[in-house]
Amino acid sequence: MKKILGAVLAASLLFCHSVFADQPTTVLTEIRGGKQNTMEVPFIDGANDEVFQQSANHVLKSAAEHVADKVGKRGQVTYEVTLNRPSLVSVLLKGSNGNRSYYRAVNIDLTSGREFSLDDFFFGGEEREKLLGKNPGNVLFTEEGVAFAEKEGAVFERKMSYQELLPLARIGDIGRLLTVWKLTEK
Repeated sequence: MKKILGAVLAASLLFCHSVFADQPTTVLTEIRGGKQNTMEVPFIDGANDEVFQQSANHVLKSAAEHVADKVGKRGQVTYEVTLNRPSLVSVLLKGSNGNRSYYRAVNIDLTSGREFSLDDFFFGGEEREKLLGKNPGNVLFTEEGVAFAEKEGAVFERKMSYQELLPLARIGDIGRLLTVWKLTEK
């Protein structure tokens, strides 16, 4: 009986695998308050690499402080997660102070702890320039596509779906960004 139980246990260990591989990244909120402002600072928890997680959290904290500075350290800073993949997270930070608003996109790659851009997933060149313009600098990745701001601090109004951008995609990298389904005859 012990041999059979041992064989079953050994077989189950051979076939076990992590069920959390496709889970979204955990983004939590740290509330910071002062006399004249309130900040919601996003931070990431549970990433595969502690060093990259710390680097990503430093980028997010610095970006939130930058937004607070742009609205005069008064009012409030809030955020919205616009893309959440196992190794990619995009956050839209918004600072508001009366009639003043300031927006900033932060796109984080948790495999490096740094920000990512269009160049990481899409080829440059004439085709991209025709589609997006010369310098699409203010970019926010979302679940549906990419949003652009006309200038620094502006609202991300112009949107382009991933389907429209697919001809420019770096096929080897785009699988991390898009949800890819494998179709079979079944």
